[in-house]
Amino acid sequence: MFAQRSRRRRLRSGLLPAALLASACVTDPVTGESRFAVMQWDVQEEQALGDQAAPNLEQQFDGALPDAAAQQYLGAVVKEMAGHSVRKDDFAYQFEILNSSEPNAFALPGGYVYITRGLLVNLESEGEFVAVLGHELGHVEHKHAMLQQNKTLFAGAVVSAIGVGTEMLKLDPDQAKCVSALAGTGAPLLLLHYGRAQESEADQRGVHFSHVMGYDPREMKKTFEYFQRLERQAGASTPSFLRSHPTNEQRL
Repeated sequence: MFAQRSRRRRLRSGLLPAALLASACVTDPVTGESRFAVMQWDVQEEQALGDQAAPNLEQQFDGALPDAAAQQYLGAVVKEMAGHSVRKDDFAYQFEILNSSEPNAFALPGGYVYITRGLLVNLESEGEFVAVLGHELGHVEHKHAMLQQNKTLFAGAVVSAIGVGTEMLKLDPDQAKCVSALAGTGAPLLLLHYGRAQESEADQRGVHFSHVMGYDPREMKKTFEYFQRLERQAGASTPSFLRSHPTNEQRL
């Protein structure tokens, strides 16, 4: 009898992690794959996060470009693009050209999509614009911001556990310094900084949107060639907005 109870106890304890993992997965709307995510946002929460972050981001990049015609025309292109999104019913997508001279483009949770004047003036065609903004829509579609926050939270939990361990183990001062240094490498969550695999997924969505809207997806090559020129001009220092991306050679 005791042996049977013991086996049942082991069986239940073995099932618990599997149950936890199953409840900690989210389905990627693009691929249908399950992704690990203990903390999950519903559409309303995602929208609220974007609503909260948008004013600060817009201010950081010098506000809206004062060109109503360009805002309206390119905004209509983005609206059409969003109509081809797998998450077209989740958000009322909003687009804005920001007045910063820094070449960049980004998207926030909730369907906020941006390009800076500094990048826009260096694009050679509308097809290239669609590929760039399709990449940013891809981040929203794949729920990359939520997945990145999960990675950050998980890393923080590991660092916290290490910190508790140093107290419990009574490490000497030199060992404690090593642990503190490890903890200090955990960067704060930045919604706009994604992993290289996520950037590659977003590139694929840029190709997708170009194709379904009737543009030549190869226009996207011009953007990567432009980034290559920026890197050469910068020398050994990679521009900040390219540091988390795959190499331009890989993207080409």
